[in-house]
Amino acid sequence: MKSVMNSEVVILNSTDISNNPGCKFVGLSYDLLCKELNLEITSKVDVNFGISYYSDIAVRPKNARYKNPGEFTQFSETAPAINFDLWSETSNSIYKDFIAAAGPLSTDKTYIVNGEGSIHHNFKRALAILNLIAMLKREGCRTFLLNSTIMSIDENLLEHSLAGDLYIQSRETRTHDYLKKTGIGSVMAPDLATLAIDAIQFNQAPKRDRSVLVTLGIFNQKDDVELVLNSLITRGLEPTYLDIGDGGDEAAVQIAQDLGCKVHKIPVFEPKLFLEFLSQFEFAISGRHHINLILMRLGIPFVPIQSNTWKVSATCDYLSYPVKVPISHVGFEATLEDILHDPSLSDAAKDAFATARQKLSAFKQELGSCL
Repeated sequence: MKSVMNSEVVILNSTDISNNPGCKFVGLSYDLLCKELNLEITSKVDVNFGISYYSDIAVRPKNARYKNPGEFTQFSETAPAINFDLWSETSNSIYKDFIAAAGPLSTDKTYIVNGEGSIHHNFKRALAILNLIAMLKREGCRTFLLNSTIMSIDENLLEHSLAGDLYIQSRETRTHDYLKKTGIGSVMAPDLATLAIDAIQFNQAPKRDRSVLVTLGIFNQKDDVELVLNSLITRGLEPTYLDIGDGGDEAAVQIAQDLGCKVHKIPVFEPKLFLEFLSQFEFAISGRHHINLILMRLGIPFVPIQSNTWKVSATCDYLSYPVKVPISHVGFEATLEDILHDPSLSDAAKDAFATARQKLSAFKQELGSCL
């Protein structure tokens, strides 16, 4: 692969500080990617950088979701506009803070912004990232926005921050099409976490008969959790609820315990042991995007559950995983029956991961030529 001139790299919106497995795999994947491209990561700016400036103008998460009776929680396709002038006024502060965190800006460095699931619904993190990108463009820095799911962003912010000469990787089709409608081009390639998930060597654990991993993710409302767990229990299955440990699973864990289900809390994250743990399950119910990618590698059939963006549904579609995200509780019951009685879905999951592997291989070649 091509050796690049701008060998020093700064990673922005780095998720390394989180114990969330998906965040960890993304961090490991950037390490692998940069090593393969002969790039040296000299600095990382963490995922919470700059968000404090936007508390008063950002959209609140509760205003970007809705729930109808008998359905799982859904994300909104739109978001309230934000005050562009107030957002712009933070530029000088963001600039000074960035210099303090990562050193002076330099046209001799490459700046990689990890988009991940952060740029949506005009939330605080989205506003901070977009201001950072605008700053880098304004200063003439080589900037790449990689690994991005983007949706429901104020059009003024999109045009100001992302339009023009900026390399953008959309990690699924919906983001690519969303940006295209606003005149912004992007290259489509699967989530970079696939690189690390694929690279980890592990020992297959013995399969536990009728075992089901459950982790509903961001949208783990009480009635949804109870429906999923009771549906499994009444079928004689043995659910284990996965507590990611990022602060969002407490209520779901309590429900699981009250119903007599097992709960697994992730200790200090270790990739090999985590894959070995997941490999014991026969089936899964998951609203965690990166967990779904791991399940694909392991060939474990799963029901995908909606998350706070279209990342789950769009990734399954992009990689041709045939099980659709159920909207209603009735739809979930039907989808659950499908995965329990269709033996071909194990191979379908593996095929989806093989598709991700192939697409990423081609993407690395293109990215290397652009760098």
